[in-house]
Amino acid sequence: MLITKTLLLIFFLMSFAPFQAFSVDTKKSLKIQLYQAIDANCDGVIDHNYVFNMPLSVLPQQCVIYKIEAQNISSNNLDNLMIKGNIPVYTQLKADSISVYKEGKLSPIFEYKSLDSRKINIKLATLAPLKTITVFYSVVLRH
Repeated sequence: MLITKTLLLIFFLMSFAPFQAFSVDTKKSLKIQLYQAIDANCDGVIDHNYVFNMPLSVLPQQCVIYKIEAQNISSNNLDNLMIKGNIPVYTQLKADSISVYKEGKLSPIFEYKSLDSRKINIKLATLAPLKTITVFYSVVLRH
């Protein structure tokens, strides 16, 4: 019974993975990629390389670290950029797991809001042309 429940949770959790990140950007000037990796002991370090658009085998009390890369592919600044991430069913956001990097450097200037237990919002002031931001956050699979 436990194995069946675990497999069901894995399937349900990972079926949402490709739809984790999106942006409110009507000009389609932002390229977004979502990657995920397992952090089996939830220490903030991935156990294997990040994967794109592939299911993962996750057990209860293990973490999944999400990596969202957003690149401004336009020739204009993108102002008031909002990146939203869904938190999959049967998981919860790991405390203090959100970090934002602009061009590879930790960015202390971002606004984070938890809309509810199922979503995160990250608001950035400006993203210059051809520049990239990377957002990391972790969720833990509940049993």
